[in-house]
This record gives sequence, C-alpha cells and structure tokens, in this order.
Amino acid sequence: MEDKIKNEELINNHPSKDVTFEALIDQFEWQITKYAYTYMKDWSTAQDITQEVFISIYKRQCKNK
Repeated sequence: MEDKIKNEELINNHPSKDVTFEALIDQFEWQITKYAYTYMKDWSTAQDITQEVFISIYKRQCKNK
C-alpha cells in the first residue's frame, strides 16, 4: 500500500499547487465521501457533496494566491 503524503507536505513542500491539490483529493476523497454517505444514505449524493467540498477548497486556494 502506498504511503500517504503528510498534510504538512501537501501544504508546504510541493512546487506545483495543482499537483498538491490532486494529492489532497487522492488522500481525502474516500474519507469525505464515506462521511457524507453516513448522513445522506445515498452514494451519488455523497459524491456530489465531496465534489462541492473540493471545489470550495480549490476556490479558497485560488483566492489566497
């Protein structure tokens, strides 16, 4: 199993913000989707919520540049 990238590395150590964002998605997408599913009881809705979470993060990241 691949080692997970530490959160500090995602934020501070990667030269490309796009690659960093992809790594963030790779690391947390499944966990966020499962969490949303526990409340929504619908996998498609949970995936939509997860997508909205990452869109929100991306927009904030772009605003802070």
